[in-house]
Amino acid sequence: MNRRQSDHLMMIIISLTILIIILTYFIEINSVVHGQGVITTKDNAQLISLSKGGTIQDIYVAEGDTVKKGELLAKVVNLDLQKEYQRYRTQKGYLDKDVNEISFILDKENES
Repeated sequence: MNRRQSDHLMMIIISLTILIIILTYFIEINSVVHGQGVITTKDNAQLISLSKGGTIQDIYVAEGDTVKKGELLAKVVNLDLQKEYQRYRTQKGYLDKDVNEISFILDKENES
């Protein structure tokens, strides 16, 4: 390999390294943590678990805070469930429209 090719290869390697460093600054890496939570009451410990899973969006209390029965502790978001809910809601809208159309037709037939 001659000097010119060597310099060219070195420039490519340096450019790619700089590009990778710049890209790592802009790329967001999501981390997932699996675990269980325990809430300790004055009387005993309570296990917290989610059957469908999700992402904790907000935490409304801090460790050591006193809370009352029914108080919201955290907000958990499950995007899959939200999408499924929206799909069923849209489907319900179509079915409601069909029911209205059929009811209208039946009412017209009953009037005749």
